[in-house]
Amino acid sequence: MVLRQQTTSPYRAVHSIWKTYGFAKADIRRFLADAPNNAPVKFSDFNVQDFMEWIVSIRKEDGSTPTYSTYNCHRAGLFNLFRDYKQDIAPLQSELKTHFRGLQRTKTQALANGEGRVKIGKDALEFALYKSLCLLLMKSAKPDYVFTHCFMTYCWNLMCRAGNMTSICWSHLEWRNDALGIYFAHVKNDQLGQRPRDPRHIYANPIIPEICPILSLGIYMLTIPILPGNTQLFPGGNQYDRFRKVLVRLLNTVEGSAELRARGMTTDDIGTHSCRKGATTYVTSGSTAAPPSTAVHLRAGTCFPSLPSCAVQVAEFALASVVWHVEFLEQTLPPNHRLFFTPIFRDREQLMELKSLVTCRLNSPGDTIVATGVPPHISILQHMHSLAKNVNDVVPQIQKVAPEVIRGVIDEIEKRAMTAGTVTRDGLEAMINGCLENSALYQLVLTLKNSPTPAIQQEETLTGDEAGTMTPMWGSHLWGGRIHPVPQDFAFPNSCSQIAWQYWMCGDRQKRYPPLRNLSRDDMPSTNMRKRLSDLQYLMQLVEKRVEEQEKWIANPSIEQANEMFEVGKDVLDISDVSEKGRKRRGLQMKWTSMVTQVRNKRKSHRTS
Repeated sequence: MVLRQQTTSPYRAVHSIWKTYGFAKADIRRFLADAPNNAPVKFSDFNVQDFMEWIVSIRKEDGSTPTYSTYNCHRAGLFNLFRDYKQDIAPLQSELKTHFRGLQRTKTQALANGEGRVKIGKDALEFALYKSLCLLLMKSAKPDYVFTHCFMTYCWNLMCRAGNMTSICWSHLEWRNDALGIYFAHVKNDQLGQRPRDPRHIYANPIIPEICPILSLGIYMLTIPILPGNTQLFPGGNQYDRFRKVLVRLLNTVEGSAELRARGMTTDDIGTHSCRKGATTYVTSGSTAAPPSTAVHLRAGTCFPSLPSCAVQVAEFALASVVWHVEFLEQTLPPNHRLFFTPIFRDREQLMELKSLVTCRLNSPGDTIVATGVPPHISILQHMHSLAKNVNDVVPQIQKVAPEVIRGVIDEIEKRAMTAGTVTRDGLEAMINGCLENSALYQLVLTLKNSPTPAIQQEETLTGDEAGTMTPMWGSHLWGGRIHPVPQDFAFPNSCSQIAWQYWMCGDRQKRYPPLRNLSRDDMPSTNMRKRLSDLQYLMQLVEKRVEEQEKWIANPSIEQANEMFEVGKDVLDISDVSEKGRKRRGLQMKWTSMVTQVRNKRKSHRTS
């Protein structure tokens, strides 16, 4: 049987793809490693027609044809191959250009006929969707969501590529007046770093806390341990891929899917580049008083142990944002969020004292911090708001005039009636009140009303500790027929090993939990909780032993002393920086439950060897 050429031509193209795939999988890397001495193809026999046949045969996983940008990417790869092996591609450029213009017209006509996707790339992230996603991230207690919230808010405010976020170091941050300045040492359109390096300013948002970048940085710095020697803001092997995976996971949740469906979008419409697109679109079209297009183009183009000294001033304002939004955080974040296990949230008095020092307002004469980045129309709106407030204050005064006039007329009539000897309602009320005052009944009622109850007096006596020198009184909880030091719904801190050590040594004064080292198996409400207590005892006792060996043990330490003890004993938690699959670990930043598993596996392998 003889097949027509029109039938066999696609077959030959398929055969070519099969051969290319098998060749590439086995040998292409070996050939390219020796470039340019070992060319993978015979450039003298290269034919544009064969290349175009392969181009048009490319299909996606679902069988559809790719976009024109995919074809263009393959052409760029061909040009790069010729350049790598110092071959002249000029004779082929004209022919390739003609073929690709025809291919582009074909793809455009197909789009006009309703075939394929008209939009190119990922969609821009709408501001409303951005707010909703940030709120969903804050409402979760997952550590990856804390990282993703900080990563996303800074991608949006910096209007940068997600890949550039991974290169930000602590030394690139500085605080200028009322703004956080971030430098970029390397960007895509400035590979050599020859442009002037001016910081991009980021401002706090006290009105919408869920998208406030300073608040997000404060939560990140409080909950994610900053390890000595870490120079990057987001340390790790591939933080870009980590952000992408968590973003996809968030969009696939019930709440995330509902937000997308409400806007007629799918998970495939949003990607890591959507933040940059959305921020640029929002600042240029979200208001009639948008910033200049040039500015947009330039941009689009001990609470903290081991914190680098270059970031201390940044941490000061990040902490201020956290304490300012404490009510919002307590209402929004889940009870088991890492933030609530940090030392500052375990000392309510200190938290309220810090909040009293934070002020959020517009600039006033005499301020040491100069308000920057405020458009002129904001000042006009402020004066208009003050004028409207003054008018609203005058209205109640006007409304008081009529009752006062009426009351004055009635009083005058009453006086004239009393003079004439006529009994009136007000006169009778005055006589009764006089009798009650003479009988001292009012004084008796006021005395009973102002005296506190014995129960309240007892509570004040038990808990009064204004000087802060008394030993904190731990709570007692009745459940299971016995008195326990923790409630039945007690949960271990969902945080890193250092926070777990603080709970182990100091407890939680705010919740009146004793040091966890004093708990026993009988204090745990379930078998699973008893296992967790056993895991915590195993890990913390390793640190205890090392601290005792170094003669640094303190029986009843403060939070600061507990941190110093942990610095002495943390070397027993030293695990490999690379996992079995070759991925880079985050060391002491991982949860203490994961640390238990890694330490046990390491010690088990040592015993086996």
